[in-house]
Amino acid sequence: LEDMQLDEVQRSAYAFPEIHYAELGQVAQLMGIVDINGVKAYRVNVKTLPGGRFDEYYEVATGLKLRRKEHQAQEGGAAVQVITDYSDYKPVNGVLFPHTLHQGGAMEMTLKATEINVNKGIGATVFAVE
Repeated sequence: LEDMQLDEVQRSAYAFPEIHYAELGQVAQLMGIVDINGVKAYRVNVKTLPGGRFDEYYEVATGLKLRRKEHQAQEGGAAVQVITDYSDYKPVNGVLFPHTLHQGGAMEMTLKATEINVNKGIGATVFAVE
């Protein structure tokens, strides 16, 4: 993997990639406050090392991520805008997780989590580093 593909795999290795922007060579810049379906949200533009970029939107009142907007390359070199909306946040072991993701772009889909487990049933030896 290289360039944009490698960047995406590295980003998806973290449960909360926002915490690792600097480590991943990504630069985030606050672009202002916008309206997302009647909710005020901070728009943050993130630039990646291989030259990609995407916008993330965080609710002003809560700080929760509402949306991610990016352009994804398709076969033949064309790009399609993909918008992912996050909602139905519920606490799991003291951390709020979105339980509904709605994605629109080349294909539209809605994913609903019925249960989220954090380190449940995984022995500590799985995380041991030799």
